Amino acid sequence: MEMLKKIIKSVYAVEGRKKLRRREIELILQFKLSWFDPHTSKKVVDAAVQNSILTVEGEYFIPSEDVMQIEVEPDFTPPKDFDPESLNVNPLEELIRHITTTVSVPKQEVVAMANRYKAEWRISSETAFIIAGYELGVDMGRFVDAAYSRLLARGV
Repeated sequence: MEMLKKIIKSVYAVEGRKKLRRREIELILQFKLSWFDPHTSKKVVDAAVQNSILTVEGEYFIPSEDVMQIEVEPDFTPPKDFDPESLNVNPLEELIRHITTTVSVPKQEVVAMANRYKAEWRISSETAFIIAGYELGVDMGRFVDAAYSRLLARGV
């Protein structure tokens, strides 16, 4: 995760701005920094959004506070074998893990509860798990922001 944070910090340092469009980030990674091909550049942005390193506001991507505070060596370059897809965490698994470790409710019960909400209200699985967590008294705030950012990143 630190590697991804350094990559994103480098992009914003090169450009000297606090907000960038997705395409700008991808082009900086490809041409200004010459680190990745177009496909990998897209995967880097996706992984950064999924891991809450970048948040989406309208058409702009904004790095998280902790990213902007890390130090990046002047000669930093990601390793040639860097794979952004290896950083992607399944959001549903992360939600389930957060709920079940916060309250002593079995995984099967949490999944059944979320499936019930999903069927009743015709909502996404992610939304159903967030609601299930709230219903069980779990603070789900950080997941709401991440889910919202993923929706915006998909253009919904």
